[in-house]
Amino acid sequence: MIDYEALTDEKLVETYRGGDERAFTVLLEKHRKEVDGICRRRYLIDGNEEDVKQYGYMGFMKAAQSFDKDKGSFVSFMRRCVLSTVDNAVKKSLALKQHPLNDAVSIEYFADKPSVSPDPLDKMISDEEFEEKKKLMASALSKGERQVFNLYLEGYSYTEIAKLLELTPKQVDNAITRIKRKKEKVLLPR
Repeated sequence: MIDYEALTDEKLVETYRGGDERAFTVLLEKHRKEVDGICRRRYLIDGNEEDVKQYGYMGFMKAAQSFDKDKGSFVSFMRRCVLSTVDNAVKKSLALKQHPLNDAVSIEYFADKPSVSPDPLDKMISDEEFEEKKKLMASALSKGERQVFNLYLEGYSYTEIAKLLELTPKQVDNAITRIKRKKEKVLLPR
């Protein structure tokens, strides 16, 4: 009997491609929080978070089906596939205006807002105002904070961001805290 939990991501992909559906299930469960985190960064006005998650899971499946272990790690490839699939679905839905994602907007600089119960103020702002607020937020962040935040939005964990930027996880946590404070100052001036 196979001990799926002991297998690496790459070995799980290989086992899945060999026809073992259980390997895919284990792989998905292992990365479900990460996929959901990427999907949560998309804001649905009068929509359902589950719609975006379905596209995320489709991206995950594409990653499992087309991953090449000689070209890097599964996790990096999976992130790119999920982001690409979700972003393409959002763009297509905005262009076509004909399915549940038709009001989806990327909330690149507003990642900590819950997608299920968005701030009513944000629901009311036009695309132009949204872009203006996004620019204001970007200008308020230091170069280092923008780097941390962009990686955070791509679904990297604090530990992974720390490794990539040669920081400690505590420094990453502090940067995210500063970003959240700046967001409140910039977007909700008193």
